[in-house]
Amino acid sequence: MGWFKKKKKQEERSCGNFDFLTYNSFGGYSASQALLSSAVYRCVEVISDSIAQLPLEPFKIDSEGYKVRFTSHPTYKLLNKEPNNRMTRFTFIKTMIISMLLKGNAYAYIERDGKGDAVALYYIPSDLVTIIKP
Repeated sequence: MGWFKKKKKQEERSCGNFDFLTYNSFGGYSASQALLSSAVYRCVEVISDSIAQLPLEPFKIDSEGYKVRFTSHPTYKLLNKEPNNRMTRFTFIKTMIISMLLKGNAYAYIERDGKGDAVALYYIPSDLVTIIKP
C-alpha cells in the first residue's frame, strides 16, 4: 500500500513523459537533447527565422534632429549584406539567435582593418569560448 501512494505522488508531479531528454550533469539539457523535442525545435526555428528577417541598419541623426539611414557607415554592409565571405546575413543572424536560445549566449569575432573599422563578423560556437571574470 505504501509503494502505491509513493508511485502516485511521483506521477502527480510529472509534467509529461520527457524521459528521452536525459538530464545532464550540469543541471539542464544539452542543446542537441533539447532539439529532440519537436516543440523546442519548432519554437527555436520560428523565433530565429523571425528575428533573422528583421532589418539591422545603422542610423545617424541629421542636422535637423531626424534619424536617417547611415548607408556609408562601415558596418552597414556587414549588418545588411554579408557579415563574412562564408555566410549570408540571414544565416549569420539565425545562427547567433539559435546559439542564444539554446546555450544562453552568442559570440562573434570582429575582424578589423588598419583603421579599426569592422570588415567581417565570424560566428564563434559557445563551446569554444571561455569566460574569464576579472
